This record gives sequence, C-alpha cells and structure tokens, in this order.
Amino acid sequence: MKLAVRLAAAGAAGLLAVAGFAPLGLFPLPLLSLATLLWLTDRCAPRAAALTGFVFGLGWSLLIPRLPAAADAHDAKVGLSGVWHALRAHPLIMTVGFVGGFFESGLTSILPLYGLALGLGATAAALLVSASGLGSAI
Repeated sequence: MKLAVRLAAAGAAGLLAVAGFAPLGLFPLPLLSLATLLWLTDRCAPRAAALTGFVFGLGWSLLIPRLPAAADAHDAKVGLSGVWHALRAHPLIMTVGFVGGFFESGLTSILPLYGLALGLGATAAALLVSASGLGSAI
C-alpha cells in the first residue's frame, strides 16, 4: 500500500507540473483515471485490476469499425516522395507540423532536468516524461 501511495504521489506531482501545458478540460481526465486506479487497487489485487483494464480495453478496441478504402489509394504517393509531394503541395502546414514535432521532442527531453530543478526526486522527475507522453496520447 505504501508503494502505491508513493507512486500515486509521484504521478500526481508529475501531472501537476505538466498541468500548465495541458488544454483546459483535458487535465482532470488523468487525475480521474489516477483516482479510479487507486480506488481499484485498494480494493482488489493490482494484477486483477490490470487484467480487467486490459480485457476492457481489448474489448473496446474490437468495437472499432473498419476504415473504408481511401478514394486516392490507387495514385497516392508514399514514402519519401509522398512527403516531398505533401511539402510542395502544402508547405505551411508541413512546416508547422515539423516545428511542432521538434518543439515537443525537445521539451520532452528536458522535462527530467526541469523536474530536478523544481526539487522533485529523480523518480518523479523521470515521470514527467510519462506524463508528457500521456498528454500527447490524450
């Protein structure tokens, strides 16, 4: 139980540090998930909670319908020539995507250093990267 509380505290500290970057409305979702996970693991074995979550997620993903075939599948350019074609066709959005990806990877790489500078422990500082990945997934 002590380990679960420590991990929850470290995760909450990481989430609070990333909260400034999260859009309004998305931040309460990880906190609610964390509270639900703590509630579940307090009442049953953690392995049972993990297995239940896995089965629930697998079942939910099986309900996703198949995507229809793309209308331009027969003449779409793929690979490096496709990227070059997209860059020539839409230079602004491709540049914005490149700059955004560059910024996100740079920010993720310095998050542990930022956590250490804030006085977080090494574990909590490393969890900032996980919190950033969770925010990207949401």
